Amino acid sequence: MNRIAILIGSPSEPYLQGVAHDLENMKSFLMSSNGGAWDNDEIHIPRLDPSAQEINHYLRSCERYDFAFIYFSGHGFTNKNENAAIALNTKEKVLVKDLANRCKKQITIIDACRGYSDYSNFTGLSGIGKIDFDYANLGVSRTIFKDYTEHCSDGRVLLYASQKGQNAEDTNQGGYFSTNLLISAQELANTSQQIVSNICDIFNQTYTKTQNKHQPDIEYTNKTALNLPFVIKSSSQIALVRNSKNVETKNILTLTNQELLGITLGTVAIIGVTALLVDVLTGNKK
Repeated sequence: MNRIAILIGSPSEPYLQGVAHDLENMKSFLMSSNGGAWDNDEIHIPRLDPSAQEINHYLRSCERYDFAFIYFSGHGFTNKNENAAIALNTKEKVLVKDLANRCKKQITIIDACRGYSDYSNFTGLSGIGKIDFDYANLGVSRTIFKDYTEHCSDGRVLLYASQKGQNAEDTNQGGYFSTNLLISAQELANTSQQIVSNICDIFNQTYTKTQNKHQPDIEYTNKTALNLPFVIKSSSQIALVRNSKNVETKNILTLTNQELLGITLGTVAIIGVTALLVDVLTGNKK
């Protein structure tokens, strides 16, 4: 199972201080055991405020991969046709749906405003706090992530920092949504009873943290896509989870696919979903 991550940052104007931190934080998470132990050469970060031509080069490459993770931090808005769009730079805008339908299995995260202005006002919040992840047993985490992803059904999931018409806030240490997303990932890695927490789990956890300022939104092509992985439990606690699930104690590398899926794949429940909008993720116009 081959995979690719593309992390796009567009602080643009008015300048968003948190964007550079968002890229650094997200890359650190992905490379950690909790994020699936991505290799450095699997993660691509274009220059800040990239051109549409540069981004299209990266996006076209997604078609060659089994799983894609695309993240954007920067300015965004809802256009006159009611479609979500992002500002790559001060001149070029791209529809979110052009990012979100590039791979059969894909997670796309957009930390940007969805108000009705190209450049919405934002609040310069203070920093939220330090986020630490586990970097032990990277090989184990990588194996779990890849095996799990291979057994997930094809599907695409799109997470927004805010709902249509809302703005998303920035902090001097990262976007308010992105920072709380990674704090939620840290919490799930340490406290979840699942070895793998999926994209639905992380959405629910993050929603409860950010809903007082702006409400995150989620869209997906099919319900089974919500099982796509996001967080791997800290390696020191995996044995405890396996024991609580009545799985025979043995080296984690010898877990069978059936055991792994039995522990991690379950029913999904979502809070705060405004709609199941297949059109955005399949590339159809609303």
